[in-house]
Amino acid sequence: MEEALERGLLRARNRDRVQFALMWANHNWADYFPAPFGQTWNSWLPSRHSPRDWAAVMDYCAAHYFCQPNYWKVDGHLFFSLFEPLRLVRDLGGAKAFRKMLSATQRLLARSRLPPLHLNAMVWGERDVDELRAAGYSSTTMYNITTSGKVSENLTERYEDVVEAHGQRWAKMAETSLPHSPVVTVGWDVTPRCEKTVQWPFPPSPLTGRRDYPYGPVVVGNTPSLLESLCERGLQHCIATKPKPYALFVNAWNEWTEGSFLLPEERYGMRYLEAIRKTLGVRHSKTG
Repeated sequence: MEEALERGLLRARNRDRVQFALMWANHNWADYFPAPFGQTWNSWLPSRHSPRDWAAVMDYCAAHYFCQPNYWKVDGHLFFSLFEPLRLVRDLGGAKAFRKMLSATQRLLARSRLPPLHLNAMVWGERDVDELRAAGYSSTTMYNITTSGKVSENLTERYEDVVEAHGQRWAKMAETSLPHSPVVTVGWDVTPRCEKTVQWPFPPSPLTGRRDYPYGPVVVGNTPSLLESLCERGLQHCIATKPKPYALFVNAWNEWTEGSFLLPEERYGMRYLEAIRKTLGVRHSKTG
């Protein structure tokens, strides 16, 4: 998975036009192409954490990425995010033990003449933020926001309602003990990861009695114009709250099998990208 970065961006002649940063997707890898309905997933690779794992990740990133001149920095610190931040902390002994290990990592980076880490946590709500702060994390964001809770009988949600849910989540996260950078979500349709033989609307799983991922609601009505309005709201939220990093995250660039993508496609062409440029382009790059 590193080839797009190492053989693509980092070898590009115009690489200096783009800054980049990393998120460690430290979750279990399972076979959901397609995901078996009502059965236990086939595990490809379970994710386990040890001090040795952490050291290996940091050593590789320091040698290959953190040293790059276009690696993204927040107030001079290297931005590095975790998909399951609390799982990492608890696997490594809790907040106190993790903070001690993080301090050791910062010293190693300093000895390599590299900046310290700005450790970012992907969260799903405000509940665990205090524990993450105690562990040494510097900020939070969300991977995506895909539901408003207003699910119709045919298992769909309107994108307009999901747009409103974004603002509600941002407001709650702004009150937590860590800076929170908002995320905007382009869409949500995970049916490409589902078995084609399962009846729509998907019934609850006979294994759990719930509608488990990916057999859940689909967001409909997402358009470039609504994404543009959501980005504008996200920008205004950043101006009002001034998070560190001062950034608005977008999910996603190319999550084709989750129905969340900015890349050009048949229905809207370049219009999602144009919506991003219109609201978050050069005229806003130095705001705040």
